[in-house]
Amino acid sequence: MRPVAVIVDTYMLTLMKQTAVSYRVKDKLIIGSLVRTSMGLGLEVDPRPLMMTTPNDDVANALEEALDASGKVVAHPTQDQWKGFFQPFIKAAAVRSFKAFMTDAIMVYISRHDAQLELEPYRNLGPKNGFESIPSDVIVLPAEDLAGAVSELKALLDGNVR
Repeated sequence: MRPVAVIVDTYMLTLMKQTAVSYRVKDKLIIGSLVRTSMGLGLEVDPRPLMMTTPNDDVANALEEALDASGKVVAHPTQDQWKGFFQPFIKAAAVRSFKAFMTDAIMVYISRHDAQLELEPYRNLGPKNGFESIPSDVIVLPAEDLAGAVSELKALLDGNVR
């Protein structure tokens, strides 16, 4: 299994002040933070398992916490620390393997910068190829509209792309 990490270029590091990741795997809604390593690599960490039926206010609180936690820079993992790095997300989804996780996973990144929230859906290419962005389907909302963001997020995770 390859570690799930997102390489973020210098331009994006400047723009992206706070970023969270969300996954839907079966009936689970998982929200985590994107932190940066000292070498500039983005890492998905601290998954919070919820359900798609979790009340929107609770999802908004989890999203706010994930965005707030995303601003930190962590030590870059050593070679032996990569194995199992995504395991907390697999556990949060209550599946046995990365392959099972990727079978029907839907992913949306949420970033907050320049007084706006941006929801960016990703296409699942399977366990060998990961995800690819769908830039034409990005949704932009005012930064303070977490309630609206959660509604849009749940719609995207339900597979309802505009």
